[in-house]
Amino acid sequence: MVLITLVSSDEQNFPVERELLKQSGTIETLIVNMNLDDEDTDAAAMPIPLPNVKGDVLEKVIQWMEHHKGDPVKEGDNEDNNAEIVVPQWDDDFFKPAMYGSKHLELTVAASYLDIKNLLTLSCKAISNTFKGKTGPQIREEWGVPNEFTPEEEEAIRKENEWSE
Repeated sequence: MVLITLVSSDEQNFPVERELLKQSGTIETLIVNMNLDDEDTDAAAMPIPLPNVKGDVLEKVIQWMEHHKGDPVKEGDNEDNNAEIVVPQWDDDFFKPAMYGSKHLELTVAASYLDIKNLLTLSCKAISNTFKGKTGPQIREEWGVPNEFTPEEEEAIRKENEWSE
């Protein structure tokens, strides 16, 4: 079993099985470009820095990849964009309210940066599911998003868009 060390932006080291890393297009490209698949190269001696991912987020990404180890990697161009995305129970639990707010968003950004299509798709779907049946103020409160509009500006926008309700 080949281990490759990922280094987070806060300099935490994460030794990860090579097989898991095939889920990440970004890391896969780095492995190939750094010749870490070459049998003569000591992969453990060449850590891969990930300057855009904090350690606590990288730990969650690795946890997700371990659970989805045998899943097929989705190709973005071949997806049926009209198909309903169903978040499996394990993933739904993974993205539960403890992940709301900045941590869930950081995980989503990390999935995008690392090009982990399945994680990005499920994370975005989980975020959208939290919005269902809620008003803008409820979503802002739940996700800690400040309201940048005055009550007057909000009312003007509401009147301008009455047709959509």
